[in-house]
Amino acid sequence: MKPGINILFKNSPSGARWRFFTNPLSAVILIALFGWLFLVAKTVIKLGWDYYYPYEGRVLQIETHWYDYVAFEFMLWEHLVIETPEGEVIDRLVSVQTRIPSRIQVGDYVIKGEGVGNKVRARDKKTTQELLEELRAPGKGKA
Repeated sequence: MKPGINILFKNSPSGARWRFFTNPLSAVILIALFGWLFLVAKTVIKLGWDYYYPYEGRVLQIETHWYDYVAFEFMLWEHLVIETPEGEVIDRLVSVQTRIPSRIQVGDYVIKGEGVGNKVRARDKKTTQELLEELRAPGKGKA
């Protein structure tokens, strides 16, 4: 008896079975599955690290890598390439839902405090929400 996983267990008149490990395409499927799991695990670990630990510096670039679409197809993530005050260049993942309301662009100096609840924000800019609250404050806007 051969070991294997029966994907389609169907007895034909000759009694033949289709086994997963005897099919040459099973290696391709397993390699693709483990590659995808590796990309997801790597991105989840990096995301957890980037969302907890503090950092600051000047944004040099805002990039999107190809594996971001493979690992997280449900949410768009961008890489902020940041030059720290020590001169080190670091890469941090930030969601578009965080970056756009914080109005972070290339050239801005960004600060992120320690902890998951602290979001990255530009040092000398107000967020979109803060600007709207200022506009709606009594005596400020035309209402």
